[in-house]
Amino acid sequence: MVLNDVMNAFANNRDEMILLSIIPYAGGFLIWVYFYLLSIKEKKLPIPFWLYTFYFAHDSTGAIRFHQLAETHNGFWFFSSTSMALFAWTLVEIGGMILAIKYARQDIWGKEGAPPVTVNKAVFNTVTEIIMMYAVVNLLHYFMDDEVMFKWFSLTNALLAIGPFYVLRQRIDRVGSSVALLMILVVSVGQTFLPPGLGMFTTASPYFDAPWFYIAGVVFTAMAVWNLITLLRMPPKGLVNGKKAIW
Repeated sequence: MVLNDVMNAFANNRDEMILLSIIPYAGGFLIWVYFYLLSIKEKKLPIPFWLYTFYFAHDSTGAIRFHQLAETHNGFWFFSSTSMALFAWTLVEIGGMILAIKYARQDIWGKEGAPPVTVNKAVFNTVTEIIMMYAVVNLLHYFMDDEVMFKWFSLTNALLAIGPFYVLRQRIDRVGSSVALLMILVVSVGQTFLPPGLGMFTTASPYFDAPWFYIAGVVFTAMAVWNLITLLRMPPKGLVNGKKAIW
């Protein structure tokens, strides 16, 4: 049902759907810019590392799935372009994992009093986690019967509120996080759950125009706002590792 809805929406209301897709697609790439910068400059991540491996498993699976959909539906433009976009995201995520291993591995895997985390150990942990995430993503994809992965897409956007929520509870200052990033996340999460005409998901399919979708949207958007407020209440950054900090 969702598959046919999405095809009809992007075929018959192409301009509207492209406009509504700009925020989640552009926001996704902009978010990773901050992930890169925080890894390099502040040697910490703004979300748990397991989300890096989860997004990689999800997006690489999605790239293959949308390529298959494009082949099955005469190269339908939305399926082929989404496959290419997800493939690009996987490359971005590989870069993010490499930077995390190089610069932030102590923050991710280090324990007080334990020897420093080696690159080999960090790589082993990452590969192991990726394998686990592939199992999780594909098992749930099978259970959800989500042919076009739009159910998955809305869930991955919700995780943008959940990830920082857990990271910020363990920090005493803003190092490793960014006010600008969390502002972007408020917009990205909130727009995911808007009603038809304003949100991509509800406009693409009536399946998402349901009470629990909006209730979940209120919860996750509130979490994203809470994350931002929590960060703003923490002491501002000074110089971090001898360099100007990211706002």
